[in-house]
Amino acid sequence: MLTRRGFEPSKIVRPAGKFALAVVSRTGLDSLSLSLDAANGGSTAGKTIAKRSPHWVDVYDLAPGRYTLREISRPDWVCEIIIE
Repeated sequence: MLTRRGFEPSKIVRPAGKFALAVVSRTGLDSLSLSLDAANGGSTAGKTIAKRSPHWVDVYDLAPGRYTLREISRPDWVCEIIIE
C-alpha cells in the first residue's frame, strides 16, 4: 500500500522463488513513478501508475539479495525488499 506517508509496510522479507508484488496507491495523487532496483545498482522494473488505475501487480522471481521499491520523485517513500 502506498499512502501519503509512504509505503506500508516499509520492509518485506520473502524466501527465494516466485511471488506477486502488488502496489496500491491510496495517495490521491494524479501520477506516481515507481522503480524496483537491486542493491547492486541494477534496475529490475518500473511503472507509472495513475489515479484512474492506481495499482501495479506483477510476478517476480528475484535472486536472493536486497531490493528497493521507491517512488522516484519522493526519496522518503521507500520499501526495502529482502529475498533470502
